Amino acid sequence: LESVVIRKECLFDFDVWFDPDYEVIEEYDFFVRISEKWKVDYVEEALSKWRMHEASWTWSKPELFIDERKLMLTKIEARSDLLKNFPDAVQTFRGLVRRSEVIFLWRNKQTKNARALMLHHISSIRDFFLFFATFVPYTWVLYLKSKLTNRTVMPK
Repeated sequence: LESVVIRKECLFDFDVWFDPDYEVIEEYDFFVRISEKWKVDYVEEALSKWRMHEASWTWSKPELFIDERKLMLTKIEARSDLLKNFPDAVQTFRGLVRRSEVIFLWRNKQTKNARALMLHHISSIRDFFLFFATFVPYTWVLYLKSKLTNRTVMPK
């Protein structure tokens, strides 16, 4: 859950706030660019809640998130300064991009493709569990997650 507070003068540093290449991750891209020029911090308590529904793009167009994250990764990897100064952050983002694509493939019953994408990139316990989770139907994991968290998880 996130809320953002931005100093007004920070916004004046940018000719373009939102990159027109993005439809669903435009804020994420903007905040990454802000963090390059400004000090950022966070508060660990929840300050807002998301409203989720089946018509939201999060649920109805998950492929857009994958495509746009891949595009953002391509832009990041083209910048040697980011690769040099933030190698761990770039590697973390690569993992996020890969895992989101694996989950999308798994969710859409393309488990062989999902496993092939993960096979040579298991670099954390999270990756390990995701790889082995793809051997069961995605809906089983959603059901288990809803029981463990006492939250309704919307299947797709």
